[in-house]
Amino acid sequence: MAYVEGEMPTFYPNNNGFFGGGDGIWAILLFAMIFGWGNGFGGYGNGTASVDASIQRGFDNASVMSKLDSLSTSLNGVNMSLLTGIGDLKAAIASEGCDIRNAIIMQTRDITDAQKASTDAILGYLTQEKIADLQLKNATLQGEISQTQQTNTIINALRGNNCGCQNVQ
Repeated sequence: MAYVEGEMPTFYPNNNGFFGGGDGIWAILLFAMIFGWGNGFGGYGNGTASVDASIQRGFDNASVMSKLDSLSTSLNGVNMSLLTGIGDLKAAIASEGCDIRNAIIMQTRDITDAQKASTDAILGYLTQEKIADLQLKNATLQGEISQTQQTNTIINALRGNNCGCQNVQ
């Protein structure tokens, strides 16, 4: 028989297709392809152990993810503790650095003050020594001047007496 458009093929019983006449072979084939010829959808219909294993793997994955999240949270806590510790360490180092710098400044000031005091003491001694030396020279020179004046007075007194002291200088 030839196929004419609009006409049903003759291999369908009663020309009713798969829907008419109670012929549901198409539904059986469809279910067989979807559910794996009796093994369920994707081959897991009859084998409940494989479905149970898949579900268990899902729970195992969820457990692993939960543990990873917990580990991540713990690592974040450790990270924050480290950052806080590093911040505290930086602050302590900065504080210690300031304390050390201040101690160095104070010691440098003390050394400078001690050197100034030593220099002042030395200069005071040298000044007193020089003053004493000059006073001694002054006294010596005054003594010499006094001696020269006395000598000149005696010579002048003798010159007027005609005692023969005219040639004395």
